Amino acid sequence: MPDIETEGYEEQSQLVQTETTGMHEMKIYNELRDQIWSYLDVLKQTSDVARISSNIIQIQNLLSRADSLWTEINAAFVAKYAKLKATGEPVYSGELGLKAQELTTYLKYLQYMDSHSLPLELLNDKRFMELKSMQKGEAIFGIQNKVSEIVESADMKWGESAVKAGINLPIRAKEEQSMFFRARKTSSNPYKRW
Repeated sequence: MPDIETEGYEEQSQLVQTETTGMHEMKIYNELRDQIWSYLDVLKQTSDVARISSNIIQIQNLLSRADSLWTEINAAFVAKYAKLKATGEPVYSGELGLKAQELTTYLKYLQYMDSHSLPLELLNDKRFMELKSMQKGEAIFGIQNKVSEIVESADMKWGESAVKAGINLPIRAKEEQSMFFRARKTSSNPYKRW
């Protein structure tokens, strides 16, 4: 292979990117969100404390991974704003990481549910003492509901961030092009006539 003359040329680094999200990224994004719900489904179908704890840990890990993903997406937006010298709203503020931390409380509740010697923090925890006073099945059901509320709240935050970032379903208002409006010679836009 012949040598290529490079003298006199400065090395330039170019950032090449696409305007649409790649298939790999979308697969990770969708699978991660689906897996959180899958583990919640399994968690709600069992009354075994060990399995519930295991599923909470899985949900916690997935929420931490989602937090990392959304932190990266937000950083990309911040970098884009800086490059364009524009101001913009952050698309994510760490909410999924906080939801993952909330689950630690319920793991601790499950760990000490049958224990007679409790750490001082749990002795002063009203929610835990209420759960401990219930029958075991009822207490487990209460914990399952709280974990479900955390996952639902996390999913709402995920969706809000997706809308801000523009990586939700592409929706367009195309009623003016609809055959229904054309046939009636009216449109939702009073200034546009056919």
